[in-house]
Amino acid sequence: MKSKILLLLLLAGLSAACAESFVSVPIPFNEEKAADFSASQDVFFIDFICDVPEAGFDAEAEIRRTFAEEIPFAIDKKIVLLEPDHWAMIRSILRRYRLNIDIQYEDSVFFRNIFKAHPRRLFFTGKLKLEIKRMGVVKETRDEMGNKKNAYETVQLWEMEMKVFLIDGDKAKILRQETYSEKLEPGSETTAQFNFNSMFAKMTAKLTAALQPRKVLQERYILAK
Repeated sequence: MKSKILLLLLLAGLSAACAESFVSVPIPFNEEKAADFSASQDVFFIDFICDVPEAGFDAEAEIRRTFAEEIPFAIDKKIVLLEPDHWAMIRSILRRYRLNIDIQYEDSVFFRNIFKAHPRRLFFTGKLKLEIKRMGVVKETRDEMGNKKNAYETVQLWEMEMKVFLIDGDKAKILRQETYSEKLEPGSETTAQFNFNSMFAKMTAKLTAALQPRKVLQERYILAK
């Protein structure tokens, strides 16, 4: 019995000694960057494949503006618009027939020729899909006397998905792929261009955050004397 008590006391003493011998220290580390943009001669933007309905707004112009004016702040480097031969025609055909394709950039002869013609460059491109659905809903309103009544209304639901690819042209390799989605039930007074811009701005903010390196704290232990 005494031997068991002595063993327990010994283990308790060792535990206390170990607890006092190690000190937890938070150490800041930089997360791995999406890419070394400073090592690239240029960063190009190639127009997205857009699958959007005709609704009185210019999606491609807003996407171009964003990558020309906003994303450069996230990567600390200018982004140059690149318009490859025949790419506008290809995108037009895909948009007209609403063809949903996933380009394999490493196997695409079209893109490999683009990458070969522009060595030591990085490329942003992607695809965007927007659906505008109309739904009937019942909403509670009040009549002129203040009495509650149910009214049937038709509302819109916007659903948008964006995929962004950052590609190392020399290797024809995707360095970073980001996918974002947003939903919006717009008000009756807002324009289609405002609806699109507000949804796209939310996804742009997420992309900007993903491209910027952030410091993180990792816990390490040191032996105290």
